[in-house]
Amino acid sequence: MAEDDELHASDSQQDRAKHPSMSESGLSDPAEHDDVVGRLRLEGHAGGTTESQPDTGFGLVWRLVLSVLKFERGAFQRIGSGLASTKHAIAVYGIAGALPLLASLFQPDQLAEMFAAIDSVVADGVMPTVVTDFCRFLGDLDRSAALPLIMIFSIATGFGFLLFTILILKLLFWLSARKVPTFRVWFVAFAFASAPNPVSAVPMVGGVAATVYIALLEIAAIRELARVSIGKAVLYWLGKFLLMGIVPVVVVIGYAAAS
Repeated sequence: MAEDDELHASDSQQDRAKHPSMSESGLSDPAEHDDVVGRLRLEGHAGGTTESQPDTGFGLVWRLVLSVLKFERGAFQRIGSGLASTKHAIAVYGIAGALPLLASLFQPDQLAEMFAAIDSVVADGVMPTVVTDFCRFLGDLDRSAALPLIMIFSIATGFGFLLFTILILKLLFWLSARKVPTFRVWFVAFAFASAPNPVSAVPMVGGVAATVYIALLEIAAIRELARVSIGKAVLYWLGKFLLMGIVPVVVVIGYAAAS
């Protein structure tokens, strides 16, 4: 009996090591957490090919990306359960943002439009001084030297916008008194939802196709993680754009009144 108890305790410890706890997953509903972890065991996502070599690298991330792109049921719950780390999310978002910029190197028309836009920012002078000065600096550089800086700036700006989007979405859920997963879970889910971004490199229709694809994935993420109907998920997704316009105005008015 003592040996059986020891074996059972050892198996439990190994199982906990392979599968995320509720605190790690960010899922507050015990039933939802158990359902997700149960599917992970059946599908082999959270374990690994062997006991000593758990699948936590490229293979895992690639399977999760494919499950998102194919709109698989429970894909965002699997991602939010702790399978995908913040590092995985940053890598997916960064690569998805960098690939279209790299593709522009082989598309002279897009490259010319990019630098024309930079020149127009300097000429118009309506942007903040920091942005105008940075664009002037890029315009003075050789294109081969400016492109890496443009790529870094674009990806960094994208991350900032992503964080702001999630902050607004969390505020929207708070206003509607709905309990949802943590900020980290939303960050990871929306970062994986950006996976279709490389489609924007396709001439003519790529930009529209990528935008629509990402929008549908974000709505799917809201539906799964917030556990709402598809109609409410669409309303939440549209509502965040409304708040994105209101919050900056309120901040500016408050700052002006204080000064």
